[in-house]
Amino acid sequence: MGAEMVGRASAVVRGNQALWRVSDLTAAAAAEVVGLLGGEPCEGSAGWDVVTAASAVRALVVAVDEDALWFGLTDRPGLGLLELRLAPWGVAGVLGDRAAGLLVVLPVVVQLSVRVAEFTTLGGRLVRLAAPSLSLCA
Repeated sequence: MGAEMVGRASAVVRGNQALWRVSDLTAAAAAEVVGLLGGEPCEGSAGWDVVTAASAVRALVVAVDEDALWFGLTDRPGLGLLELRLAPWGVAGVLGDRAAGLLVVLPVVVQLSVRVAEFTTLGGRLVRLAAPSLSLCA
């Protein structure tokens, strides 16, 4: 697994789907992400961004703290590491205590997935957001 951080991962909602977004990439790294996960690259303010066509990725988590985890894509081990920030709620707050407990012994191969979560505010407004989840891979 490439040891340098090459970008950031986040979850986004597009239409009725939750997808992975990878940002702050070099043009070459963006092309690799598109080749692996689909999507279209576009130039952003800090590099290239890709909203992928994937709602799940197989990842090797190599580091974790309260607010983030760092992982590489198992199908592209030379790509480098992506950072998934989960602040202000933190790793346990977003993924749950059980999933966070799976990250005690590293590195570990997991499936990172996203789904659409909906709730209605007290003011009656519908809010849709992308919620990440994590499970162990066999």
